[in-house]
Amino acid sequence: MLEGFLHHKKEEVEYLCAMMVGPVTIDVALWEGTKAGSVKVLKTTSKSYQGEWKAAVDAADQGITEIESALPEGHELTSVVFGLFPDWLTEDRIKEHHLKQLKELTTALSLKPRGFVEIPIAIAHLLQKDEGTAQTVILIGIEGTHFVISLFKIGKMVHSITQVRSESISQDVESALTSFTDVEVLPSRVLIYGSGDLEIIKTALLNHPWQKKANFLHFPKIEILASDFGVKAVAVASGSEIVYQSPEETTVSESKEQEIEEREAP
Repeated sequence: MLEGFLHHKKEEVEYLCAMMVGPVTIDVALWEGTKAGSVKVLKTTSKSYQGEWKAAVDAADQGITEIESALPEGHELTSVVFGLFPDWLTEDRIKEHHLKQLKELTTALSLKPRGFVEIPIAIAHLLQKDEGTAQTVILIGIEGTHFVISLFKIGKMVHSITQVRSESISQDVESALTSFTDVEVLPSRVLIYGSGDLEIIKTALLNHPWQKKANFLHFPKIEILASDFGVKAVAVASGSEIVYQSPEETTVSESKEQEIEEREAP
């Protein structure tokens, strides 16, 4: 669980790692947290990898080594909060296979896991924090051969779907959006994040006849988030109650609501 920077009695400041885990990239951020719950991101980096999970561990190691250069003298980076794509989770718990992978990573890098957050939720949380309003938006996350579409209405994620990418990303997105049959009008703001050919994807989406193909009231405004927005969002989320329990054990037994109650208990 997150326990140090929120209720730490010995230190005013703690330094932690936020790690956004994808199938081809590992994004990491060094952030400074105070016991008051504030978060300041000091440095970010992104490392690509291919093949087996060991390559991901090596990429994470390289990323952590890079961000550690921003650590103040006398401090060590010993804890991590993970940002995970929705297909790594089931009922707000990490799937067993991925849980073992994260345990392997934290053991190899001598890191203590302090919690995890679903990446689209973290991004919507940071957008709300930056813009001062609960988000009504479609987020499209590109993760290697897959993509995830998350639909938010007034800050609440009402739909999220992960699909394999075909040769036509615009047709893929259209198929996903039209599966949201209970949504009368789709948000006219679309934000793309992740890794890979995002500009090409944006161009393809801008050239698609959306008003004829999906329930948009207006042609959507489609933009790409900054490359480090996702991992920064994971860091900022780490100072909030949207982070779930640490994946240290082989199962995650407590719900989000139970964890919040425990944190607020005297």
